[in-house]
This record gives sequence, C-alpha cells and structure tokens, in this order.
Amino acid sequence: MAWKKDGVVISKEAVYTFTVTEAINLVAEFELLQHEITVTTENGTVYGDGLYWHGEEVLLETIPDVGFTFKQWEYAGEIVSYSPVIQFTVTESHHLHAVFETATSIPSVDQDEVKIRISGRRIIIDTEYEIAQTHLIHVSGKIVVVNQSNEMDASGFESGIYILKIQLEAKGQITKKIYLK
Repeated sequence: MAWKKDGVVISKEAVYTFTVTEAINLVAEFELLQHEITVTTENGTVYGDGLYWHGEEVLLETIPDVGFTFKQWEYAGEIVSYSPVIQFTVTESHHLHAVFETATSIPSVDQDEVKIRISGRRIIIDTEYEIAQTHLIHVSGKIVVVNQSNEMDASGFESGIYILKIQLEAKGQITKKIYLK
C-alpha cells in the first residue's frame, strides 16, 4: 500500500491524513497479496504447492510411491477430500497433508513393458496394458498434461526435460524421463 502525489510516495500507511490547502491528486497503489500453499506427505509426491496470488486457482495432485495408494487430504487435522486431485481458489495461506496408505497388493511393471516414442512434438506410449492415467511433468514440478491416452500433443510446451508418469490398469506405475526438443 502506498499513497503517491505526482508519482512520489508520500505515505505507506493504509490511512493517510492531511490538511487540504489546495487541490491535490492522490493515487492509492495496492499490492496483490501472495499466499503460500504448503503440503507435507510421506510415501508419495505432491505437485502444485508454492506461492499463489490472492484469487488464483490452485491444483494439487498426488502420485503415490510404488506400493502405496492415496487415501485423503487433511487440513488442520480434518479430512477435506478423498480425491487425489483437489482444486481451490486461494484466499489465504494453507498447509495441507496428503495421506497415503500401503496398497493391498503391489503390482509391478517391467521397464521393457512400456516404450516411449517421440515423433515431432507428439509423445507416443507403446504398451500392451491399458493406461489408467498419464502425467507429463516439467522438471520444475508443474504438471502440464494429465490424460488417459497413449498419445500426447506436446506442441505447445517449451523444450526441456520432462517426467512422464504412467499408471497402468492393474499393473502399477512407471516413470520415464524424456527430452522435448
């Protein structure tokens, strides 16, 4: 917050009191608030935490480690969602906890059972298994695509290293590092 007269800051207080002796033009400048969204977890990875502007949409997504499944989101000790993906509008800082539990059976995926081909800016996943969900994650941690297809169009993404997490139906999860030119 700042009050300005002719482009010069004359006060940084929310309330500025003065005596009027002549015509004056004052400008009040406000700063958009930033809020921090933090997440703690064990036995999984969470994407989407960090600093957000007031009113911005947050998308938090969990990916369980091998041998674990997502159970719930907790906020201030209360369960707020059973969905591994939650979205909300930021109005204040929040600290959430993502809870994972041991899977009842641990499926396994052999690295050779999933092949990745990159054709131009198209990512193609070759596997005999049905794909439950695929995440394309930039190395910064930002999830750029989530889908259930064996193909992704990456034409709008910047060049660089990405992580491709593939969840196969009844088989488990596999992670591959790819480079988009």
